[in-house]
Parts: sequence; structure tokens; C-alpha cells
Amino acid sequence: MRGRGSKNNTHLAFLLDLFQSKKRVDGREWNDFRSFDVSYDPNSRLTLISLGKTRLMCTLDAEISAPRKSTKPGAGSIGFSIDFLPMAHPSAVESNSFDNEVEQCLVVLESLFRDTYCLDFDTLCIESNKLV
Repeated sequence: MRGRGSKNNTHLAFLLDLFQSKKRVDGREWNDFRSFDVSYDPNSRLTLISLGKTRLMCTLDAEISAPRKSTKPGAGSIGFSIDFLPMAHPSAVESNSFDNEVEQCLVVLESLFRDTYCLDFDTLCIESNKLV
């Protein structure tokens, strides 16, 4: 029977071998990127996103409203809501932690857009203190 250290050494050897061969776990070279595609249908608001073999389907909504009190008056905001379908997440029906997983995803998404400055919220402002 192997000890715990043996398992860690095997994992370390695997990672070192990948690093030395300049390969990723999925077999791609370090500088190979996965294919990326986004398609949007404005009539249905349906957006399909693919990154390699991963697929995401979502709808996009936008509305004009008063600025949030938590943001500066001349900046727009972005909000998310998430629904995992049981076929996409089979444990959703059986797990009490499902709501916690949704909350964690929301926190990551919101901080991604807020903290990375990948979206200029000032450009979402129509009229300062009134419409964003």
C-alpha cells in the first residue's frame, strides 16, 4: 500500500514532466490557445460562448435606470443572476450547497468586471446622477 508521500511525489513528477515538455495537462503546447467564439442573437437575447470544448449559453438584458447608490454617480453598473440547469449541474437537485455555489460564482463575476477594469463603467453613463 502506498503512503501519502508517494502520491504527492507521483503528482509532483507528473507536473514536472509537463513543465519540462512544455505541455499543458490537456496536451496543448504552452503557447497554444483554445478556440474562442461568441455569437449573439439580439431578437432572443441569447448568447452562445465557446472556449475549447466548454460551452456556455446565456441571455443578456440591459436597462436604463438611476445610478446605484453604491457606485459613483457618473458610472454605470453591471449585475448578474445565475441559474444552473440540473442537466448542466446534476448535483443541483440533491445538494444544499448549490445556492452557495451560485453565490460564489456571482462574487467572482462581479469582482472580475469591477476589479480588473475590463469594462469602462463611465461609458455606461447617459446622464450623470440620472441615467445609466
